[in-house]
Amino acid sequence: MIAFHRHWAGKAFTFAVISLFLWHGAHRIFHSLHDLGVKARGASVVACYGLALLGTLAAGLALLSIGA
Repeated sequence: MIAFHRHWAGKAFTFAVISLFLWHGAHRIFHSLHDLGVKARGASVVACYGLALLGTLAAGLALLSIGA
């Protein structure tokens, strides 16, 4: 796995998979909250998509820290 993630294509693939799963999950959670009657639109948008953004940034930094 280390050899896979040292190559730029492995890093890009892993980053794409992680970020897409995070954004998909955030979108599903946001709409589930709406279905449950949570009307705090601003707070729920920031909570859901903000956590997805933080997770995406953390994944990018972690992948970039793996040396070549």
